Amino acid sequence: MKKILLLTKTLLAVALLCVGQNAWAGDVTTLYEKGTTGHEWTSSDIASSGNYVWGGNAEITTKGYPYVSGNGGRTSSMTIDPSSNVMLTVNAVWFTGGDGNNASNYTYFRIGNNLEFQAHTTNQTGNVVINGTSYVIENACGKNNGNRTDDEWTIHAVINTATKELTTLTLTGKNGTSKATYTLASPVSLGSDATFTSMTFGTYREKYSPYCGIVSLSISEETQDVSSVDYTVNYKLGDDVVKTVSETGVVDQVITADAAIDGTEDGFVGNHYLITAASAPTMTLVSGTNVLDVPVRAPYTATLNVTTTIGTNEPQVVVTNLVETDAKDCSWSYAYPLYVKSGDVYYKADNVTTFGEGGVFTDGQVINKSVTYSTAEEDVVFFYDQPTPGTNYAYSNGTTGVVAAQMAKDRGISVGTLDAGTYSFVVNITAANRRSLGIRQSTNDHIASVGTSNEDKTTGVKSANFTLNAETSDLYINGANSGDTRTNQSEDFDYVIIKKLPSSVSKTITAAGWATYCSPYALDLEHATGLTNAYIVTGATGNVLNTTSVKNGTIPANTGILIEAPEGTVTIPVVASSSTDVAANKLVGVTANTNIAANEGYVLMAEPSLGFYQNANEFTVGANTAYLPASFASGARSAYFFGGEITGVANVEAAAEAKAQDGKFIENGKIVIVKNGVKYNAAGQQVK
Repeated sequence: MKKILLLTKTLLAVALLCVGQNAWAGDVTTLYEKGTTGHEWTSSDIASSGNYVWGGNAEITTKGYPYVSGNGGRTSSMTIDPSSNVMLTVNAVWFTGGDGNNASNYTYFRIGNNLEFQAHTTNQTGNVVINGTSYVIENACGKNNGNRTDDEWTIHAVINTATKELTTLTLTGKNGTSKATYTLASPVSLGSDATFTSMTFGTYREKYSPYCGIVSLSISEETQDVSSVDYTVNYKLGDDVVKTVSETGVVDQVITADAAIDGTEDGFVGNHYLITAASAPTMTLVSGTNVLDVPVRAPYTATLNVTTTIGTNEPQVVVTNLVETDAKDCSWSYAYPLYVKSGDVYYKADNVTTFGEGGVFTDGQVINKSVTYSTAEEDVVFFYDQPTPGTNYAYSNGTTGVVAAQMAKDRGISVGTLDAGTYSFVVNITAANRRSLGIRQSTNDHIASVGTSNEDKTTGVKSANFTLNAETSDLYINGANSGDTRTNQSEDFDYVIIKKLPSSVSKTITAAGWATYCSPYALDLEHATGLTNAYIVTGATGNVLNTTSVKNGTIPANTGILIEAPEGTVTIPVVASSSTDVAANKLVGVTANTNIAANEGYVLMAEPSLGFYQNANEFTVGANTAYLPASFASGARSAYFFGGEITGVANVEAAAEAKAQDGKFIENGKIVIVKNGVKYNAAGQQVK
């Protein structure tokens, strides 16, 4: 037996030398060849119809081969018609081009539907995607830095169309003089749904304009002897068969069960089932009997009840029947918008840390959630959210929206008509595309924008105020590349709010004639009524405040000021913005009640003399007021005054030495009155 075996190998070698390597192979037929010597590309090769003809937007460029580019994703395809059960060989030289300088972009070359090659020139990597699984190839592409004429991949792929396997794959990515290679270690299934009737190349675009091309392409098929066999797949719910699939395949073909099915047998027609296994069972066909039994189960179900209460309205309950997906995903979520409208009034959600909740349900679970809108905000005149809710409750209504690129300036989100007045335009930008969103009238007139400066071109909540001198219609929100002029750009956002600001604010002044104030709006102090003067505090000389009048101008929003006025009410007009420089101001303005730790601030008090006194205990600074921080000035003084109302030394350290001197002092944060060398508190009681 050994001698016979050796003789057989010798005869085989001689036969191969005599007739060539394909002597024992099937017939080889070239299906398509272009880009090689004698088969140069011509414009007729990319006509818009016919088999073996490129379509889409491909064109023959100065490079001499089909090429796709342009603003947006581009695809060009051709069709082929291989015979049944052949070995299909594809040899291609693919110019990977450029991805438009964006990490989300890539160019691709695709064989059939389940084999794709991707080039990402921004990060210089490549991907081989086989039946949905991606294999990364490092250093496969040149950096996106201009003309990369050397960025070509040489692809050699052999596919057994009978067994739907990728049997051979070698790939060389050329980046100048360096190379990155990929070789398939062993045959891999392309999936039972694999097709091989098309060749496609193109660009996937998120931003800018990628491009790529096909330098050469050769497709051939080789016949092979195959043995056809019948097979059966039974999907079983317990002992019951809910679906039977009987088809014909070839020996060595791998049959993969479906992950989800609809029942077809009596009593199970139309019912949906999932396989119980973690991954789909497979069966390799052999000569003889081929039967695969696949256990299945019904998808898990649950119920989600979301109760929404708006103001004093009756609660509304939305019931959602949850069903496990075919991918065995049992996640649930509910997301709600930041504002809802009831009648003509907008109500804001009570808790906006996140815009909803989510989790994973169990079979038969009942989940109860609620959202309450108790605060009516009558200043909100417009609110826009993504109209189709999503599942990412980090965003209002569960998803982001987009102002799409528009060539005409009167397109975008329609605001409609607004009355005369001052408004705040608020946008939560969710993509740092370094563009702005603006509100305009009709076709051109810019009114206000957010995200217009380099410092402001980031994600997050942005706002800009504007004033309409009369009722204004045809208002739209759209994007701009930069500044105010261009409006043919897109930008992603979470929500848009327009609030009408009050025409004025008011402050009640006591008999002391002084008060601190802080407004969330820019103010026009020059046209205020009932106001004697207004100051910012820039420092102190000793224990005497240094102030600068701002009475004859405007001040920005959130600016702490010191108001001087007769007892009564001061009324100050609100304006859209102010250019006044208040950077030197030491007053800290607050628009909500703010807790100040002990000895960490100075607050305005009328007694024993008008001044700013250091708080000995934790103190709450009221909304729309201001205080001086502990770091206001050096010297650690207990109080600061407008000019001499209190005689004597005002710092704590010197107070003890001033007992023999009559006067009023602050000692350890408390009022001390010294008379004839004796100390009394503010109530007239003697103290030690």
